[in-house]
Formats: sequence, structure tokens, C-alpha cells
Amino acid sequence: MKSERIHRCLSCINYLAILVVTFGLLALPLFAQDQLATIDDAFAAVNNEVPAFGGMFVDDDTDTLYVYLVPGQTGNTAQVDQALSDVLGEGRPREHQIVALEGQYTFLQLKRWRGLLSPEVLSIPGAYVAGVDSSKNRLRVGVESMAVIPAVQAFLATKEIPGDAVNIEVISAPMIVSTAGAEDDTGASPDDAADEKTLRSYFRPVVGGLQIEVAFPGLQNANTCTLGFVATLNGAPGIVTNDHCKKDYTVPKMNLFYQPEVADANKFATGKLFPDYFRQNQNPKCTDEHRHCRYSDTCFATLDKKDSGSRGMIARPAAGSDQWNGTDTFNIVGRAAQGKQLQGKSVTRVSSQTGRDTGGIGEDNTGKIDYTCQDMQQWEQPAGGGRKRDTLITMLCQVQVKWKGAVKQGDSGSPVFITNDGNNDVEVVGILWGDTGVSPMDNILMTTEMGPTLDVCIPGKKC
Repeated sequence: MKSERIHRCLSCINYLAILVVTFGLLALPLFAQDQLATIDDAFAAVNNEVPAFGGMFVDDDTDTLYVYLVPGQTGNTAQVDQALSDVLGEGRPREHQIVALEGQYTFLQLKRWRGLLSPEVLSIPGAYVAGVDSSKNRLRVGVESMAVIPAVQAFLATKEIPGDAVNIEVISAPMIVSTAGAEDDTGASPDDAADEKTLRSYFRPVVGGLQIEVAFPGLQNANTCTLGFVATLNGAPGIVTNDHCKKDYTVPKMNLFYQPEVADANKFATGKLFPDYFRQNQNPKCTDEHRHCRYSDTCFATLDKKDSGSRGMIARPAAGSDQWNGTDTFNIVGRAAQGKQLQGKSVTRVSSQTGRDTGGIGEDNTGKIDYTCQDMQQWEQPAGGGRKRDTLITMLCQVQVKWKGAVKQGDSGSPVFITNDGNNDVEVVGILWGDTGVSPMDNILMTTEMGPTLDVCIPGKKC
């Protein structure tokens, strides 16, 4: 059992107008980014300025931002456009067209009902996911089967949430995608032929997207995952990957990290920070006393040699490929702002097992953000097969992505980001932990667990 600590609860957010005078009047966003803990908070701030606002989503292919406006409430697209600049500043959506859709509920209504709904509704057996669906101006609950729906409807009635404000849909359980490998792997050779190298080959310095394995002395096998980011924490160089990739929770420094697989010559990092999960008695956001909760499925390991990793760089294989020449990279220059992480936004991942699933417009393998700020149960497939099982972990306010390319075992930890059509500079969305689940890096939730000094950008940039 993991040790428990008191989780620092997020303080209530007071939205304050800011006007700064610097060499004349300079208009800044009305809301500091560290106040907007989640994208739902950002939407609520827009709704405070435009009473009719009911949420928004994008269509990358048509360069269009769709905005819900509720009849009878004050507001139009021009006012929403201004509010987005007021609230998000340079982090606002970049789409050039704004189209209004008729909504039924304001976002503040949806946000209030969401607070009553989730994550408590996930205590119902067979309920997997819950949050706001901004593309439909509704709340959303994902369940295992039609048989679960009556229990969810009964729950809604106890909270006085209108039934037609919630879409209940049958979905698959969100599955983590790490895997246990063989204990006696011999390791890939540094002398592999260049044209045969893949993201599962040996590389130094390491970068995001490469295969890693995590082992613990005395425990059988190793967990195979993907390196998310080479980063610094409190100035120390290291890597970020999924927390569930580690082998043991009790002694972080005994978790040993190898690339690409377990072999003495391949060891490159040592476990450092494995943030604790929290329970209901520590944070009421974790509403089921039997579950553990987190905002980010992340951990940090320090590099054994500070020059064995390239901070802020992600392997850049060809779209749809897992082959990599060891030199082409994406360069992380920032964290994707909340206004860029909207439903419908195209994103890219680089995964050690399945390669690059690109989010470029018009590409065959396009990943798109399906939902934002979803509370999600984590399920897993036991090593060697067998019946899937609930990990009893709930991930709060996660991004869900619909990938065209399959996510496979060993892809856990993959970096997820937004590309720039003009160059190879990218903005981080988060870190993939499951077939659809991504822990976001745009807000203070990950900082709460990983600490404010975490920096995943290339040298010269800070994020």
C-alpha cells in the first residue's frame, strides 16, 4: 500500500481584474494563468463575462471555433471573442472563424452540476468516466453497459440534476498501457545498424518517445513504458514518465530505469519522486473511500549522468513510423495553454511501441482531443492476459484523446503535444497513461504533485 500524505487542496479561485501600467497602458489577461486551475475554470471565467456562454470546441480542418450561446441570456460571438482575450490572453484559441450554436445550458450551470456529479458518480459499479462534454453542451457519464444506466439516472435524481443535461454512453474501460517484460532481457546494442534503429533501440542521449524499462532488485520482470520528457526538477536533470510504470512504491531510489531494456550497460536513471495518491479523508475530490486519486499519472527519475539526456527534445520519426535516425527531434518550447486544448484539437504523440501518431491536419493518423477535464477510472490488463481489473485509482480532470492509430502495451508515458506547421517547435499537452487517457500539463494540477520547478522545455525556454 502506498504511503499517504495530506494533499494540498486547491484553493477557491477569485477572479480579479488586472490592469498593469508599464511604459503606458498595457492590457493583460484578466485572469492569471495560475488562477485557472482547470479548463473548466477558464470556461467559467468566460461565462462570467458573457452570461449566454455554454462552452466551445474546435474543428481544426475548417479553422473554426464553435461556441454555444443560450437564448434569453446576454452575449454574442463578438463578446465571446473579447472574453477569450480577457481570460486567456495569448493562450486563447487560434481559430480564425467563430460560429455560434444554440445551447440549452450555460457553462456555469454545467460546472455546478459537474461538481455534484463527479467523481462521486464513479462510485457506481460500471461507471468509468464523467465530466463536461463541451461539444454537446451537456454533462457526460461513460458506463460499462446499458445495465448501469438506471443506477446513474437514480443518482442524478438525488442531486436534482436534470436528466436531459447528462448524456450517458456505453464505453470501454480506460486501460493503462504499460506492460511487464522479461527479467533476463539482454538489451539492444548501441551498434545497431542505423537503418534498423527504432524507438526501441539504444540511444544516448535519451529523448522523449523512447522505450524504457523499470526494474526493482528482487522483483521479477520489468515494466516496459515510454520515456515522456527529459526534464529538470529543482535544477536536477532527469525524466518524467508514468507513475504506474514503476515497480515498487516504497523505496523510490530502488526503482532503476533502463533504456531500452534491462541490462547493466543500459541503466541511465534512478527513481527520485513518486508523488503519493490521496484518499477521501485527505481531499474530498476523492469521493470514494475505497479509491486512491491523483491529478497526474507522473513520476520523476534523476539521470545517472547529467549529459545522458537532452532536455525538452522528443524523437521525431516519420508520421506513422517507429523508425528513428537518432537526430531528428521535436523541440518543446512551451506548455499548450488551456485555450489551445479544446475538444476537436489535433494532437500528436510519439510512442515507443507504435511510433508517431501525428495530429497534423489532413494526415491519416490524426489524434484529436475527444474530451477535456474528465474524471477517469484506471483499469489494467494483468501481465500474461486474464480478466481486466480495476486499479482502484481515479484520475481527476484528465484529457481524453481519440487516436486513429492504436495505442499498445508499452506506450504508457508517451509525450502528447501540439505541433507547429512552420517548424519542429511543439507545445506540450501532457503525458499519455492509457488507451485514451492523458494527464494534462497546462495547469497547476500537475505542479501540485510534481512541484513548480519542473521544466520540460529545451534550454533557453521555460515551461
